[in-house]
Amino acid sequence: MQIEKHDLEKSQIELIIKIEPTEFEPFEKQAYEFLASQVKVKGFRKGKIPEKILKSHISDTQIFSEALEKALPIFFYKAIKQEKIISISRPEIKIDKYEKGKPIVVRAKVDVLPEFKIPDYKQIEIKQGIAKVSDKEVTFTLGELQKNFAEYRQKLEKSAKGDRAEIDFEGYLDNVQIDTLSSKNHPLVIGQNMFIPGFEDNLIGLNQGDVKEFEIKMPDKLRDPIAAGKNVKFKVKMNQLQRVILPKLDDEFAKKHSRFKTLNELKKDIKETLLKRKKIEIERKAETEIMQKLAEKIKIDLPDSMVNDELGRMINDISQDIERRGLKFVDYLKSLKKTEKQFLDELRPQAEKSVKIALIISKLGQEMKIKVSEKAVKDEIENIKKSGQQIQETEETKKYVKHILGNRKVIENLKKECLKK
Repeated sequence: MQIEKHDLEKSQIELIIKIEPTEFEPFEKQAYEFLASQVKVKGFRKGKIPEKILKSHISDTQIFSEALEKALPIFFYKAIKQEKIISISRPEIKIDKYEKGKPIVVRAKVDVLPEFKIPDYKQIEIKQGIAKVSDKEVTFTLGELQKNFAEYRQKLEKSAKGDRAEIDFEGYLDNVQIDTLSSKNHPLVIGQNMFIPGFEDNLIGLNQGDVKEFEIKMPDKLRDPIAAGKNVKFKVKMNQLQRVILPKLDDEFAKKHSRFKTLNELKKDIKETLLKRKKIEIERKAETEIMQKLAEKIKIDLPDSMVNDELGRMINDISQDIERRGLKFVDYLKSLKKTEKQFLDELRPQAEKSVKIALIISKLGQEMKIKVSEKAVKDEIENIKKSGQQIQETEETKKYVKHILGNRKVIENLKKECLKK
């Protein structure tokens, strides 16, 4: 067997494999024996058919095709092993030349991990923000907690801002009801603006039992793409109207609704919790900035197979999210006035970026000689279980957790070098 190796674009390698007739003969023999075992001729028992009759039922083309099916994977494996190639995709194999009694020439294309160099990441400087929490933020959070323990009393007067309402509403687009913009006994507090902009203003001045119809132009950016940016007619019925009675914010409130004895202790805990959240947000932002700056310095010829796999994962996530909302992916594309190809083309840059960053982190892990112990993997799985998440302790799971922990170590090392206070 002779092999020629050629480097192609997009981290692809082409192998030209020349298989000598003597190397191929054993596979032809196997193919003939297999095909012969399948032949049925009236008057003869299976396996007892004379050679001459057998050959009249089996063509050279059949033998060649069957032999190729068995031989090609073996010769391809030998070739990549000989050339020390680590393939990351299924090979594209085709017969280039074949003539009875002469070598078979096979062309095989396969994606490989791209080669690239990591620049001196220690030269990257990211200024990390300082986490601060204002008294206003603490007051707001305390107010949200206060609302959770509010009491509700029936209201006979007209509705006003701050009242709690339970409503039935139906949204219509071109006289067709939209399921995602319709609900029964939907609770909300008028004026909190937790609903569609402008919707709650139309509820002010209604009595319990009143029905009202109105039209609203939906925001351009809306979770439901079908109605985004369009005028939707709503029909609303006020089922229940209640006055909201907020509990007094004092030490008694803290004792009753938290593990603290005083309101000041509760406020202090709220401030510390908000501070922790902000620190996490700042760290994540810094991590993203470091990776973006590093990625900008590196050119990688990304394999199509890796990008397409990432695209497939993204599309699957999007489809599942759409289906959870009672829509179909086909209808979603129609609402965007895009073909599937156009949608994929728009997602491709994001997929390429994800693959590029994953490759950079993997290479950094090798250069930093990152090690993850079995104990660390076991401890992480236990932490996941304690958090209430379902996880099966399979070898595949352990491998995945080890990969995640390794990536975390890489990011932590990068932050040590690149973050400036």
